[in-house]
Amino acid sequence: AGPFKDLMNRPIFNPEYPIIDANVYFDDENNRCYLYYSRCCYKHSVESEIADSLRKAGLYNEIEESWVYGVELKTDFSDIIGEPQLLLAPPTKLNDVQAEWESRSATQGEANRRWTEGSYLIKEGDTYYMMYSANCYQGKNYAVGYATSKSPLGPFQKAANNPVLQENVSQGGTVMGTGHNMIITLPNGQRYCVYHGRMSDNPTERVVLMDKMNISEEGILTVEGPTTESQEICIK
Repeated sequence: AGPFKDLMNRPIFNPEYPIIDANVYFDDENNRCYLYYSRCCYKHSVESEIADSLRKAGLYNEIEESWVYGVELKTDFSDIIGEPQLLLAPPTKLNDVQAEWESRSATQGEANRRWTEGSYLIKEGDTYYMMYSANCYQGKNYAVGYATSKSPLGPFQKAANNPVLQENVSQGGTVMGTGHNMIITLPNGQRYCVYHGRMSDNPTERVVLMDKMNISEEGILTVEGPTTESQEICIK
């Protein structure tokens, strides 16, 4: 309810590169706190098989990337503990099963960048699920995938059923640019994925959407979207 005041007249920490999409996870398992963020694409040129193929195709001379990091955070938010760990990055190999969907903005000429950003962590049983977004947030190909780990600081393994949320215009729908999500859990245990997207009839403006999200007994995460019709929600 506020009022909110700065704890100190300095950043919690100040890396050598720009960061975005910071989010905090409080782990009841070990009573520790973790900070997750994305290293911005800006001036972060990365060599890979994908970058080399795009260069040979005459699309771009270089490909910049954003990466997701995690680090333990002091519970009073005064500082970090240890060094940030690289948790997720775009694929480097052409034969990587994630390479096609995570590279669409670059391969389709939207931007000379590949994104791994907008992370959000939840836990189911003893498994940590990190959701993340790839591709340009301004374009039609922005989409959501996830990775799993047994530790809040990884290593994380990207899921075989990625992406779990993406545009449906190519399937006759009206939603595109679906990404940068978070999760809410209702009292009855039902989870909802909240994210922003764009409508095909007005692609310059972003809108907020919300769809059911489930994790199966086998540990597979799915999102029932994108949808635009009304949904009946029971909060009890």
